[in-house]
Formats: sequence, C-alpha cells, structure tokens
Amino acid sequence: MYTRTTAIILVVCLFVILSGAVYAQPGITNSGFESDVWNAEDPNGYRTTITGWTKTGGASWGLNQRGGPLAGTTGDTPEGGNFLFIQGSAANDVSQSLSGWQEGYRYDLTFHVNVREGAPGMNLEVLVGNKSIYGPVTHYYRQGWRQVVIPFRYQAAVMGGTDIKFRTSWTGADTTILIDRVRLTYARVVDFQTVMTNFESRLNLASYNTWGSTIWPTIVDGTKGYAQLGPGFMWSDHIANGIVDNVHLALLEPIVNDDPCARSLLGNTKMDDIQRAFMLNRNFVMTREFTFQVQLTNWSRATAVITDPVNCTLNNRPVWTNLATFTTGTQGHIDVSVDTGMFVVGTTTIGADFDLPSLWGPDTLLGGLSAGFDQDLADLLAAYLTIGDQNKVDYMQHIIASVMINGFRQNLDKFILDLLASGLKSDVGSGESYVADAGGEEKNYTPPALADQTFNVVPPDPKPTIEIEGTGTVTIL
Repeated sequence: MYTRTTAIILVVCLFVILSGAVYAQPGITNSGFESDVWNAEDPNGYRTTITGWTKTGGASWGLNQRGGPLAGTTGDTPEGGNFLFIQGSAANDVSQSLSGWQEGYRYDLTFHVNVREGAPGMNLEVLVGNKSIYGPVTHYYRQGWRQVVIPFRYQAAVMGGTDIKFRTSWTGADTTILIDRVRLTYARVVDFQTVMTNFESRLNLASYNTWGSTIWPTIVDGTKGYAQLGPGFMWSDHIANGIVDNVHLALLEPIVNDDPCARSLLGNTKMDDIQRAFMLNRNFVMTREFTFQVQLTNWSRATAVITDPVNCTLNNRPVWTNLATFTTGTQGHIDVSVDTGMFVVGTTTIGADFDLPSLWGPDTLLGGLSAGFDQDLADLLAAYLTIGDQNKVDYMQHIIASVMINGFRQNLDKFILDLLASGLKSDVGSGESYVADAGGEEKNYTPPALADQTFNVVPPDPKPTIEIEGTGTVTIL
C-alpha cells in the first residue's frame, strides 16, 4: 500500500538524488543533419561523410529532403530541411562519440524515424556504447514521422563506451530508413499527480470548452464498469476497481522515475523490466493517430476570386467536396468542386494537398492546443498498458475519442477549410479575395454552417490495436 510513511521515504530518496551538482549534458553535433548541403556530393544525396557522424558497415548513407529521391512523401521534415538516410540490407552503424556523460544519471534520447516510401521495413536498434537501449524494432513507411523517446541510465561499466549508435539491418530487399532531430537531455520526471490535476483543464482546451459541460457525462460503459464521476480526475475511482486513480498511478511513478528505494525493494531485473515496458508502451502509443472522414455537401457556399483556369468571381456559390479520409500526421488530399454560375465554365474542380498535424509533438495537434497535453496522454496510456489494466486503457480511449468526436469535430469545418485556404492558394491565383469572419480576420472562404456539412468519424482500416498479454485486444477508436 502507498502509505504516508512510504511517501516520506521516497521524497527523501529523491532529494538525495536531486540535490547534487548540476552538470552540462553531452551535446550532439549536427543533431538535425543541417550542417551539410544534402546534394553537394551526389544529386541523389549519397555522401561519404556527414558532419559529426561516423558510419561502419556495408550500407550506403547520405542526406535527403522531403520529396527527394530517397525519401518520397514522408510528411514535414521534423527539423530544418535535411534528414539522414541509411540504405541497404547489410548491418550498419551510424554513430557519434559524446563526452560529458555523468555516471549514474538518467537521460532521454529522442529522435524521429521513418522509412522511404515504397520500401519494405527496416530493423533499428539504438545503443549507447555496446549496450542496447532500444530494439531491434522493425519500422515501416508512414506519411508522418514517428517520434521515439528512450529513457536510460548511463553507467560506464555497463555501457562499455561513450558513443550513441543507430544500428540498422534487414534481410531481403533493398530498403532505406530515415532519421532526424536527434536529442539527448536529462530524463524528464514523470509526475502523474500533476498530470491528473491538470487533465480537466487540458481536456477543456482540446474540446473547445465542452469537456466540463457536455462531454464528461458521456464517459460511461456499463459492461466494463467505468463511469466518469465528474469533470475532474483527482481522488476519484472512475473504473470502480477499489483504488483511487491518482493513487494507483502513484504506485508506478517511483518505478518509472528510477527511485532508488523502489529499485532496492524490487531488484534491478524487475525494475528494468517495468521501465522498459513503460518506454515501449509509450513509444507505441505515439504511433496512433486520429482518422476521420469529411465531406462538404453542395449546400455549402463560398465567396472567392479564381484566376486559374479562368478568371471569375464567386459570390455565395455552391461548393462541395468528395468524401475524403484524413489521418492526422499525414498528407491529406481533397477535391473541391465549385458551381461558378458562369456559362461554359459551369462546375470547376480543384484538388488540394495539405499536411495534417500529428497528435503528438510540441507544435502539433494536441500539443498545440495545450502545451504538454500530448505528453500527458502518452504517459497515462503507457502507464495503464504497463499496469495491464484493460478497463483503464478502454476508459482513456473513450475519453480521447469523445473529446475528438464531440469537441474537436464541432470545429472541423473551420479546421478543414483553414487547410483548404492554405492548400488552394497556388491554385486560386493572385487574386486577393476574401470575406471577413465575425472576428474580422481575413479568410479565403465563408465557413458554412455545421448543419450543411457531413462529418463521419471512423476508425482507420485496418483498425490498429493495442494488445495486452492475457487480457485481450483493445481497438483504437
């Protein structure tokens, strides 16, 4: 039981760890691969050297940019324009030796990864010295880059070296893995109590202030036994398992933060196994995205000036789209048809491509709505996956789905049409047409009423799943 006495002991242990001197963390040279001109040595981006990095093994390597010959449609580059590619099925290491490691300190190694469009998957393992801290994990192509965060403790005798290594391998066909935005920081402290305290306000921001008024009462599932008891999360047992939710998480918190008392009680093997499970679950959670379908019917209206393919002015004319399926973190395409009302011209259709932000990341959908909200969600889902509490996983997914459907969906008209306005700029031409919305901001469109649109929110196909050994399968909504 997590008693007051236990809490005092843990606080004392943490004070002993954190009261020492503060050191500068090891710095990574050329962490975003921007120090070299990507196609200076070869038009396809192949290179013999990359500033700060060393390659050993039979694979080829180099730099590319989005849309480049060894990239394809990979979504926005996580940092700058360049990213690293490693090509070939042979085993290969790309590494950088670092100085300034502090013995016994915990670090987070973060990077973004993808695979060349059209290529098979590729195995990736990450090592510090000779110690594996991640993988091997097989990565596959996806339109949006995937962020990976790896917490670990540096111990010179265990690591056997000071370099970080990206080790790649594949058996069979030629393939190419892409890496960008490599970061090394001191490990962040997971604070579930603060997460639970702030969760209500974050959900309100993400749902345009509908969580606290209309959404929370809908989080009920009689067959699984959970029910949201109020808009808040502290000191409640929402899944009726006999343990207050934030106390339940408090049992896991000292383990993921590598508390020395917890390590002494559990032993190194058990402690390391739980921390590794939490890390893998957290990285897995951040591969999940939100998929929805959008269709504007011909009840919608638009006002604009079009200069291509013909010059015409639209004044409250019918506009509609195809039924388009979008997934956050990828590039979307939609075809917009407009009844111009002009003889001969009639209906014209313009295709628009635009990037949808991912759910995960500081400048993306959830993080943009409320700074750190994506990290809180990843921590909570990873915690309940690690605990193995199936009802808690279902409960959290119910919350996320309801916020996205009942909160975010109500603003999809503006969200999608904002994207359209940006995506159609080059097609609309140089005309500076706009209408002012209620706030006086200039737009390229008049947002139609929600009732004049069709919105369907559906799971991806095939539906992604989270599997917990021995407890069945959870479908991501």
